[in-house]
Amino acid sequence: MGVRPKITETDLQELPPSWAHRQCPIFTTVARQTAASLSSPPVPLTAPALLLGCSPAPHRRSATTMPLLLILLVAGAASTAAASGDGCRAGCPLALAAYYFTAESNLTFVASLFNIPDYTALLPYNPDITDPNYIVTGARVRVPFRCSCLALPADPASTFLAGSIPYALSRGETYGGVAAEFANLTTAAWMEATNRYPADKLPASGTINATVNCSCGDKSVSPRYGLFLTYPLWDGETLSSAAKQYGFSSPAQMDLLRRYNPGMDGVSGKGIVFIPVKAAIKKMDTEATEEFLAELKVLTHVHHLNLVRLIGYCVESCLFLVYEFIDNGNLSQHLHGTGYEPLSWASRARITLDSARGLEYIHEHTVPVYVHRDIKSANILIDKDFRAKVADFGLTKLAEIGTTSKSLPTRVDGMLDIYGEVSPKVDVYAFGIVLYELISAKEAIVGSAEYTDAKSLVYLFEETLSVPDPKEAIQELIDPCLGGDYPIDSVLKIAYLAKSCTHQEPTMRPTMRSVVVALMALSSKDNELNRGLSQKTEIWLAWHLGDVWPSIVTHGGSCM
Repeated sequence: MGVRPKITETDLQELPPSWAHRQCPIFTTVARQTAASLSSPPVPLTAPALLLGCSPAPHRRSATTMPLLLILLVAGAASTAAASGDGCRAGCPLALAAYYFTAESNLTFVASLFNIPDYTALLPYNPDITDPNYIVTGARVRVPFRCSCLALPADPASTFLAGSIPYALSRGETYGGVAAEFANLTTAAWMEATNRYPADKLPASGTINATVNCSCGDKSVSPRYGLFLTYPLWDGETLSSAAKQYGFSSPAQMDLLRRYNPGMDGVSGKGIVFIPVKAAIKKMDTEATEEFLAELKVLTHVHHLNLVRLIGYCVESCLFLVYEFIDNGNLSQHLHGTGYEPLSWASRARITLDSARGLEYIHEHTVPVYVHRDIKSANILIDKDFRAKVADFGLTKLAEIGTTSKSLPTRVDGMLDIYGEVSPKVDVYAFGIVLYELISAKEAIVGSAEYTDAKSLVYLFEETLSVPDPKEAIQELIDPCLGGDYPIDSVLKIAYLAKSCTHQEPTMRPTMRSVVVALMALSSKDNELNRGLSQKTEIWLAWHLGDVWPSIVTHGGSCM
């Protein structure tokens, strides 16, 4: 057994109250199954032996450089539960319910229905919700609950997997009315079968159980999945249409879903199907409690569309953070790796603006203000729609402004301001390098037969932008995979913006707010929208970006 993390209840008091239920044991099994995998490539983890304890991984790189391990979230399914015949032996600590949102619904009501004290606890499970006060009618809100192995009151030998959610009755309520409150996640007949009151003898007050069926997976079908979404089919919906909403569309994926949901293929508008869900897990050294707490305390207070969301954590025998799963790789893989289609210029521009907005949020809209300190293409995740989320906030990489770091990355220059302190301009510098990477698809440090000595990307671009005709010269640096399909004026302007971001004098670098406005202006111009607004923005940019933005206009052609 490894050394237990030195984290106490006092250490966790700064977390929002709604995070209390996202600690172990919900993720204990996940943590234990993951621990033994960190010394080898990610593989499906199902062996019961992995549940014996959270043994530390062999000594390796520190937590500050350990990559985020992306695996399928196996919530104890294959080793402790799994339906067997008509029954079960044990449940699993986490399942999700797809609650159908109506015009009368609100998140506070949904949370209270499932006995969750604060609706914000739902947000990490629903990254698509950008405004909790505005959710489209017909949307499915994911609600977490425990999936237990229960027995029928009339036949204790008959067991089944479900969540048993206490519901306080009012006079005149019926099983059918309660089932409707739960948006058809259960039925009147099923509630009558799983409660001790007949339908015609419900008390005027008291508590019954709303029984919501769930799944912990079935290792005879696949050992890879253990977290499932309980999804009731509404009018016109089928297993196939529901699956497509969650990215399951290939023949192999649909075959897997049919095996998880026997008899449901072709059924329309009735019944419940179970859809596998993914998550991401990151393990830290048990000695790195200060760094772990720093990341945990920040991410439990931060919610933004362009920041990866934290779902839960474990502090028992290991330190784990559980994030939403972004399954389209990271920007570095798309630019430098193999197996990915080349990113179009439109996708690169969108990714640039998304990641800039994420950084602007932690610089401008959090209290206290935080600095990421490890912005790079590998820490910008890309989803299936090619939208970007900033990730890996962590450990020693997040610090309050005004603190001095003893463990800053040494990958690039410009990591401290003129007073030797961490400031947001650290992230601005690193973001400038990301802009150069997006243009060129070259690594931050370039070494090849073409360049006999390793040169920084900053140096190469500064050299190119200093020639009399940079528009012509920069085309030698533009990613050939773009095939000439790009607006050269916009490419050049982004290059000049990157040059401003990587200014050696921190005070001369723009803020991320200025960067976001600049990128929005370029986006508007590229789409030929809001030309009048862009002209006003041009004046604002010239004021805030100093002498750099006028040079962009001069070399880039016509004004926006």
